[in-house]
Amino acid sequence: MPENQAKLMERRRHARMPLFKQIQSIRLDPEPGQVVQELQAFDLSRSGMGVMSKEAFYPGQRLVLQIPRNKDNSERSVYATVVRCTKAAEKQYRVGLEFESTSNDSACSYAQTNTVVAA
Repeated sequence: MPENQAKLMERRRHARMPLFKQIQSIRLDPEPGQVVQELQAFDLSRSGMGVMSKEAFYPGQRLVLQIPRNKDNSERSVYATVVRCTKAAEKQYRVGLEFESTSNDSACSYAQTNTVVAA
């Protein structure tokens, strides 16, 4: 395993699993621009989620994520904080989100009860 991959693995507190879902985010401390935004989730763990966005976020920005459930078409609201945002391509940003402590149980429950599903 390359050294940079090993260091990334050491930083992770929880294993990640692939999750390919469209989710909606609501910015709690909005900058000029959209307050509600569609994101493409690509992975999920007990403590956070990776998403792709058409707009940039800034570290420390707080969001409410509306995550659809598989079984009954309902949604689960989870609070998250942006920990990183890097430009991946033109109008594409890779965003790392950390769930707030009050949301960890909700996110963990979601991860355990929902299988990986393509959007």
